[in-house]
Amino acid sequence: MNIIYLMLVSFIAWFASNLNLAGGSSKLLVTLIIDFFLGSEAVIPIITTETLLSNSQKI
Repeated sequence: MNIIYLMLVSFIAWFASNLNLAGGSSKLLVTLIIDFFLGSEAVIPIITTETLLSNSQKI
């Protein structure tokens, strides 16, 4: 049972990092989710805004 719990928690952590929720830099899954829910017209403005906001400390 512990191994199943460990696998589940590891998968959730991996998924969150790919969604850029935990500081990951992969935009692949975020792009697919935005495209699915909001359409392809919304992908570029949302990703651009997110990139500008996440890199604002470098300015």
